[in-house]
Order: sequence, then structure tokens, then C-alpha cells
Amino acid sequence: MSLFKNLKLALPLIFISTVATSMTLDFMPPPQVPSNACAIFKEYPQWQKDTQEVEKKWGVSVGTQLAIIQQESQFKPESRPMVSKHSNKVASSATGYSQALRKTWHNYLVATHKFFADPRNFADSADFIGWYAHEAHRDLGISVQNTHALYLAYHEGAGGYKSKSYLKHPWIQNVAYKVHRQAQVYQSQLSKCS
Repeated sequence: MSLFKNLKLALPLIFISTVATSMTLDFMPPPQVPSNACAIFKEYPQWQKDTQEVEKKWGVSVGTQLAIIQQESQFKPESRPMVSKHSNKVASSATGYSQALRKTWHNYLVATHKFFADPRNFADSADFIGWYAHEAHRDLGISVQNTHALYLAYHEGAGGYKSKSYLKHPWIQNVAYKVHRQAQVYQSQLSKCS
């Protein structure tokens, strides 16, 4: 009888835990046409609502959010940095759509009180990007509309951006321009979506 009683008490907790986990993760395949914002949102309409909420909350354009996610993870929720050919170690702790580093993600959770957020969840990753851009604006003076500078700060971190570490790496400047151009393309496409 005692075992049945304990099981009876445990089942609701197991159910709640399972539901909470399944609600936070959306392991969907990448969009079929990742270069087109209209096609992305036709395939995943909830993502449009998610990115619009982030734009409203943090001021970061939908195009910028999509361009950063495209560059960082190619819209793959389980994305991880490439592993070195000569090692079995993962290059960094970056994970999910936003490729947020573990420590930076922790700072986001504490700052926003979104303790159940997961970088493998599209909405959470989009919100993380908005929060990070807001922090970059507050701490570094970067406009949330300046996708190029935001991406440099996103990739290099606040300290790296302040010290202009990106100047030593022309490739990251090229990537930042690519992200900026992609954000513009996405924004242009969004103005024409039906």
C-alpha cells in the first residue's frame, strides 16, 4: 500500500516534469528555405510571433534575429560548435539556435528570471538575442539596429568588442557584414510577405 501511495504522489510530478520539458524544446528540422523569411514563417508560424515579440520587447528587428540564428546554428536546435580534427573535445559550450555560451546563458536566465528557458527552444533563443543586444546597447553604446556591430559584440563578447579584438581577425568582420546583409534581406522579404 505504501508503494502505491508513493507512486500516486510521484506520478503528477513526473507528468509535470515531462510536460515542462516537452514545452520548452522544439526539435524541429531547419526550415526548408532558410534564406527566405517568408518561407521560414510559412513553415513555422510560431517563430514569426516569437520574433515579433522580441522586436517589441527589446527593439531588435526580426531580420537581425533571424540573421544571427542563421549564422550561428543554421536554424538547428541541437547545433554545437565544430569539434577539432585532432581532439574529441567540443570547441566551446555554445549550444542551441543562438549558440549561447553556458556562462552567458546563465547570465540571461538570472537577468530575465526565465529559469526554464532553453537555448534549444527557438523562442528562448530569439529572446536571448534580444536581451544580448539590449545589454550591448546599455554597456557598449551599440544601437540595437546596428546588426554589424551587434554581431561583432555577440561573437567577440563585450570585452572583445571593447578591446576591438575583431580588428585582428578580418574573417569575423566579413562574417559580421554577411550577417548584416542577411538581416537586410530578411527585412526586405518580410515587407513583401502576404
